[in-house]
Amino acid sequence: MITGDGNSDLTAQAEVSQHYLSVGERVVHYRRAGRGPALILIHQSPKDSRELVPLMQLLATEFTVYAPDTPGYGLSDPLLSPDRYPGIDLYVDALVRFIDALQLPRPGIFGTHSGAILGVRLAARYPDKITSLVANGVLINSAEERNSFCENYFDHFPAQWDGSHLARLWSRIRDQHCFYPWYSRSTQTRMHWPATVLEMDASVMELLQAGEDYRGAYRAVLDYALADDLPRLTVPTQIVVAKSDALSRYLEYLPPLPANVTTNLVDDFGDIPPAVRQFFQSHTPLQSAPEKLIPNTDGYGLHKTFVTVPWGQFRLQWQAAKSTLKPLLILHDVGSSSDVLAPMLATLANKRRAILPDLPGHGGTTICYESSQQTATALLQLLDALSCEQVDIIAVGLSASYLLALRQKNPERLGKIIVVNPEPSNPGSTCPAAESAPPDLTPDIAGSHLQRAWFYLRDRALFYPWHLHEPSSLKIAAQPPSADTLQVELIALLQARQGLAASVASAQREWQNHFAQLHDTDQESYFAATVCNPAHAQLPGVITLPEERYRWGMALLDLLD
Repeated sequence: MITGDGNSDLTAQAEVSQHYLSVGERVVHYRRAGRGPALILIHQSPKDSRELVPLMQLLATEFTVYAPDTPGYGLSDPLLSPDRYPGIDLYVDALVRFIDALQLPRPGIFGTHSGAILGVRLAARYPDKITSLVANGVLINSAEERNSFCENYFDHFPAQWDGSHLARLWSRIRDQHCFYPWYSRSTQTRMHWPATVLEMDASVMELLQAGEDYRGAYRAVLDYALADDLPRLTVPTQIVVAKSDALSRYLEYLPPLPANVTTNLVDDFGDIPPAVRQFFQSHTPLQSAPEKLIPNTDGYGLHKTFVTVPWGQFRLQWQAAKSTLKPLLILHDVGSSSDVLAPMLATLANKRRAILPDLPGHGGTTICYESSQQTATALLQLLDALSCEQVDIIAVGLSASYLLALRQKNPERLGKIIVVNPEPSNPGSTCPAAESAPPDLTPDIAGSHLQRAWFYLRDRALFYPWHLHEPSSLKIAAQPPSADTLQVELIALLQARQGLAASVASAQREWQNHFAQLHDTDQESYFAATVCNPAHAQLPGVITLPEERYRWGMALLDLLD
């Protein structure tokens, strides 16, 4: 568990839950914790609200704390704007709509770095919407500097088939810890911003997940003349920054401030949380936040939500439909996520109520299990939470092992079964478990783990087994996936890497040991495989699927209906 930056008096471990909320035509992902007057925390770009969890746990002892992912970051949709580069006011307006949608009565606002700049603009434009502001680190730039940032700071990293964008992205993250600004590499711009390999890897993951949208709010705050608004602030405001923060240098460039705006230079980053708590204790919003959550499940069509079970939360995407048939549970492959199969889910519109969760240890699901039996237990808890008495199931790849475990635990919950692209079922397969597992994806200082992941996904699409490049392993009929498709798969694979090797091994054992049981009952079960899948020729009566996942949906429904 994460504590308050290692300080013994800041270790409140409040539960932090995740939620989706429809705000207009956008879906906003946010975290929530605590009870009492409302506070909103704004993360820095291009990160997401995950970085604020330790502070949320601290403040949740006295407040209801909300931390949304800024548009385009984390799991929040980007802005729906015709502008190529939306200005800061569009992001502020989006934050106000989020506050209104949650029916929050004048919350307090905390922002860190670029989030602090968003907070200042919010306080300047909508002082009647908030009670107070804490800005952790602000940037004072001249017009010339802002132009330089806008022209040079935001490199492009579109996915490339050869994986070269990953090397450039890793280098970009390393440079930002050595130079400021990162693109100005000289003796005069040298700096030292300490970061571990794991922290740099996390930064790369945030940029990968945001994609080309990462420039949005990031660019907007750097193109904003913050010094013009500071003297006009009317709400109680504190600008707090640590001496070890690179942004502490800007305190001397602050314009004359009104009496309601104070500065606080603390010794280190660990001193920020208690300073924030102390400020909000002195400037507490007058009303408590509503305890009832706003659901994100209205109407038919595609939805995203989080479902709480005894050991955590499932993130799932689901299709609501006017249908009297059993709900359809779709299980993505091990090492994948619901995002990879989302194109298939979209084709089921108004045909079936379909549920597509991120499996434990994958995507946005907070439960982390490595064994098939544990995962099956969690899936049964999910079905209970969704009031699903019985479901038909589509299981892709090694997730078929979870289907087998479900049958062992509670067979009456399962209706018809389809296994898509199953692993070879005979123990004498040319692809033993140890050989078909993904490579070591532990982050290293050179970023080579990104290349290993990328070429594993490429090779898996073109060879079987993926590591064996011989005529006998060629998938002759395979259509090479696009770079954008590989990028979605890459993010899912890297999100699942913790415990992935154990999950793969457990799933393969379960499948090899109990595969034959699929035909031991009267339960309807089917196999389907893309034409290039090696199991295609081994299974009797297998249904052939097209390579494109978005075309799977209707073909599989024909088997179930």
